[in-house]
Amino acid sequence: MKIFTKKYFILGLCLTLALAFFLNPILAVKPDKPSNPNKPDKPEPSPELPTLIEQIEAELDYIVYSSWTEENLNSKRWGFLNSSVDIYGALNSNRIPSQGIPSRWAWVKPGIAGMTAVGMMKGVEYLDSQAEDITKYDAVLDKFFLSWVKEHNQGQNRIIGDPDFGAFADRVYYDNSGNVFNNDIWKTDVTAQMMIAMRKYYEYKVAIGQSAEAEAWLTSGWIIMKDATDYLVKMYDTTPANKVKLLPGNSSENEFTTWIHFAANAVPALRSASRCADMNGASDSNYLRVANDLVSGIELMEDADGYGLYFRYIPYENGSYGYPTYGDDIDQLTFVPIETGAIVNDSFAQGVSDWWTDNMTYQISDETNWRYWGTHWHRYSDNRPENEYLYAGPGFQLAKAEWKSGRTDRSFSRLEWGRSLNYSSLWWFMTGEKEVKVPNGFLDWRNSQNYSQVSEDWARFTDTSAYFIEALLMNEVEIDTDYNPITPQINK
Repeated sequence: MKIFTKKYFILGLCLTLALAFFLNPILAVKPDKPSNPNKPDKPEPSPELPTLIEQIEAELDYIVYSSWTEENLNSKRWGFLNSSVDIYGALNSNRIPSQGIPSRWAWVKPGIAGMTAVGMMKGVEYLDSQAEDITKYDAVLDKFFLSWVKEHNQGQNRIIGDPDFGAFADRVYYDNSGNVFNNDIWKTDVTAQMMIAMRKYYEYKVAIGQSAEAEAWLTSGWIIMKDATDYLVKMYDTTPANKVKLLPGNSSENEFTTWIHFAANAVPALRSASRCADMNGASDSNYLRVANDLVSGIELMEDADGYGLYFRYIPYENGSYGYPTYGDDIDQLTFVPIETGAIVNDSFAQGVSDWWTDNMTYQISDETNWRYWGTHWHRYSDNRPENEYLYAGPGFQLAKAEWKSGRTDRSFSRLEWGRSLNYSSLWWFMTGEKEVKVPNGFLDWRNSQNYSQVSEDWARFTDTSAYFIEALLMNEVEIDTDYNPITPQINK
């Protein structure tokens, strides 16, 4: 009898453990993801925000977790990383887990990497001015520019005679060993974004007191910058895009449609190249000519009699250009010339903020409602579900543009929505969440009609972190991030 009882006791225990194992993932609920799809209008008070330095460091650390460098703590288990590997120094678009096989986890997009580096440098500059330790962050930036951009020159077209020689690719693909095996489509906007980042690296090095390194970069990086700049000039002078004073996507006729962000990024990039050329004793006669023409083209994209925004593109069909249009969507491209500093901020720029506030900002006056000042990214004409989403990244981009155009109260409100637990609750530095052992970063979006519906955990993008740092410094200490070239001041 004892044997029978013991036998069934053990069998019952095994069944109980098995049920617990299989049912646990189903029954488990994350404490910070409410089961109620409609969060109460009056949430519990949010914990006090950390210090400015702590907020900056949180997103700098997330960018480090997204770098293919030894500074990334997850790199200890990769087993392939060394300075000779092609991917070494690259900045991913999001976090890289400890099982970081490049063919699966590498999401290296030079445009996003360049913009990420710009925001990162601004944050590190500020930390340096406050006598904080920047060693780790400076090392990541050095490896990005000196190893990935210059030594390995991964994203740039180096095929002499190719019509897109000098351009940067939209994305770079790697094999399991971290060596490049393919580049995606060449793009003028990505090329311009990388040029902006390259100039900012010089300014950053001066600002943190590394003048010798800054001068060395100015010289050694010039050939990359020059080839990229000559490419933009060539795309303007030798394609039909010059007829509308804008830029095509690349040399292919299929890419002749002129999207406004191509020119909006190219203007500060060409201005930067002109300054670098002067400092290298090189000719720059065409750089400012094209930049000025593009400014004229951007001004012609103003929808002054309609929404009061910038049109998104001019279509190229059957050998000719049509009329400026928004297409089937309104998104951040309608304010990008303000964000990049391509144009002078005036009453039109302020009107853009008015339209976005009235039409792309969640309409509610109750400051206790979590949707208050949440920003939509898209307005698709066919009413896709994305129309209801509220986004952190585009909100920070708009906050930057509004700060530049004098709408500082709106800029601060968008910053608050993105970082507060009372509102978006998308910032993992505040929620304390982790995924693949990586904290911080911002989830991409939350559904305004269903609080519990958010983007996937991996969708924490580094350019959002960079835009946050820039908007944060603008609103908290009135430090601008100007994509145009500036004369840097030494912190020390």
